Amino acid sequence: MKRQIGGYTLFLGCALILLCLNGCDKQAPSLEKKSFAEPTDSQAENTTTLPHLTFQSPRKFEPSPQVSDKDHSKTDYALEWNRFTLAQDYLHFGRTNTLWDSHVRSALESYAQLRASRARSNGSSPLIDSLTNEVIAAIALGCDDPLVKYLHARFVLPGKGATSDSKRARAYIEASDVMERTLYSPVRKLYVSLRAAEELKLTVTNVPLKLNLLRRLSIHHFNEALHDEMMPPPEAADLARQLWLMAELNRSARNEIEHVVVPTLTNLWTGYSFSHLMIGELHIKKAWDLRGNSLASQVTEAGAKGFEENLDLSEKSLRQAWDLDHNNTAIPVAMITVCMGQGYDRNEMERWFDRAMIIDPSCYDAVQFKALYLEPKWEGSALEMVEFGRRCVSSTEWKGRIPLMLNYTHETLCSYLPREQQASYWQDPVVWKDVSSSFEKFFDLNPASTGYRHNYAKAAYRSHKYKLFLEQVELFGESTNYSYFGGRQNFEEMLKTARSKH
Repeated sequence: MKRQIGGYTLFLGCALILLCLNGCDKQAPSLEKKSFAEPTDSQAENTTTLPHLTFQSPRKFEPSPQVSDKDHSKTDYALEWNRFTLAQDYLHFGRTNTLWDSHVRSALESYAQLRASRARSNGSSPLIDSLTNEVIAAIALGCDDPLVKYLHARFVLPGKGATSDSKRARAYIEASDVMERTLYSPVRKLYVSLRAAEELKLTVTNVPLKLNLLRRLSIHHFNEALHDEMMPPPEAADLARQLWLMAELNRSARNEIEHVVVPTLTNLWTGYSFSHLMIGELHIKKAWDLRGNSLASQVTEAGAKGFEENLDLSEKSLRQAWDLDHNNTAIPVAMITVCMGQGYDRNEMERWFDRAMIIDPSCYDAVQFKALYLEPKWEGSALEMVEFGRRCVSSTEWKGRIPLMLNYTHETLCSYLPREQQASYWQDPVVWKDVSSSFEKFFDLNPASTGYRHNYAKAAYRSHKYKLFLEQVELFGESTNYSYFGGRQNFEEMLKTARSKH
């Protein structure tokens, strides 16, 4: 049975849970004007001016006879498709020059192999090392192609200590601004604008116009890319996931996806799980957008109706997604949310939770959403939350960050108390036993995760375990995240207090 809409919102719970060209020699001079239309004066002066978004049809990919009859998810098919949208695009629409062409082609071949193999695009590997070296060489020779500039921002700048800072954001934005004036494939424009949006988001506390424009461009190019029915399905699924992570907390971006992307997903990709997953997650967010954050007695009749209708649509889409793919944790995780919103009994929620944990025993999203379901304001109680948190510590099967759920449980329960009672909550020996066991089990499983020593230190300090606090400080590693403690001055005061009392 569905229960009545509660006084608290899933939106709040989810908030706890969970970024001018110079001329050069052209090998295809007839394409130069089409590739690089000069910006208007207003565009040159204002980099946030959004050009008119005209639809660009993807070039038709014709696979070789060796892969034409194969499953489009296979690596060799994906490799040909990536070569087509990378090296072939560069030769037709890029800033080619005999000085650097060989380096660029080599870099793009390495990148095509990375994309086709679905390998991580971070860290170090022979392919990434080769790509990085070739991009550095091309840039040193004067290459100003936007695709190469993008690869420079993605693979070279992190090694220079510029990860997620304003320098890297500017590099992505510059590449995106130029890329928009080319005929590079929509999927390549999408990656550049998406990364630019991600990095810009990490450098600002507000939502500047440029960030909204980059998000809109990403959604626009995703829709264009989806019209390439020859695109490897894993590539489309990966893009859908990345785009959703960019858009899920921004209502205007979600609205854009609903009106621009959903019709394309429905018409062209209905046979694929990722399509139904994105639509299902979109309806979950829309349900809470329509309901609002008011108490149940203040929810309008239209809001309540929209809430229920969208949760019904979400459930339908998510069940379709699950029928097509039993290996994606995002589907059962989203269904846990639906179970909570619909007021389904615990057995139904547990069924979806178990599915997520079978797929990935370290699925922290699943345990977070289950913990939310078990909160007193939803379908559970404080006792059920603590029992579940302790299971997260005692389990011999669950890995990753999952032991930290017990500490998170107590932080959540403490927030239910009046502010004047919260400090004494942490002095309870039973609470401290749980908190310390949560961190100790986590570090047993993840000894190299020194960043979480900050969390353990803060937990120890609030429980007046000053000796342990100082011990954890010594284990922070190369740097201290002062902002986590309220700033450097506040951290120094904590150190002074701990040293005087331990």
